[in-house]
Amino acid sequence: EIEHAGGSALRLRADTGDYEQVSAAVERIRVQFGAHPQVLICSAAILGPIGPFVESNPKTWHEVVQTNLIGVLNACRAVLPHMLDRRCGKIIILSGGGSTTARANFAVHEATKTALVRFVEALAEEVSDSNVQVNCMAPGEAYTHMTDQILAAGERAGWQEIEEAKQVRMTGGIAAEKQI
Repeated sequence: EIEHAGGSALRLRADTGDYEQVSAAVERIRVQFGAHPQVLICSAAILGPIGPFVESNPKTWHEVVQTNLIGVLNACRAVLPHMLDRRCGKIIILSGGGSTTARANFAVHEATKTALVRFVEALAEEVSDSNVQVNCMAPGEAYTHMTDQILAAGERAGWQEIEEAKQVRMTGGIAAEKQI
């Protein structure tokens, strides 16, 4: 869409859980566009195990923590030196609803999203004197692959989650202009 509108875009594939890959991607962007990063938006996330925590496989926890938390830490670490050197930048991290209310059957996901909120609070304090802004937002429900995962999980997700996911699939979720 950016290119079709006349802009320049660069598509890169990197594992956000691997700092070296993220750092290399940031460097490639810097070289390609001849500028340091000014804005970082972290929105990658996975739900992980859906169902009672006591029944979850510990091996699946690692992937959720690696994607939802470590990926954000890696991205922030990769861009912050550039932002701090230039004394400007904005970082926006999507925490999602998982950080605002407890959701049964999504314990590991909720833990990572809540950790992000505290990370953002701490990092914002660290860099506040450098004119780098770090914020967290929960824009509201939108139809994504995670909606389908909840529906596919059936009873393991819980009846309320299933009803909400059905509504989101039907409506597309909260309209972009109403997301905060």
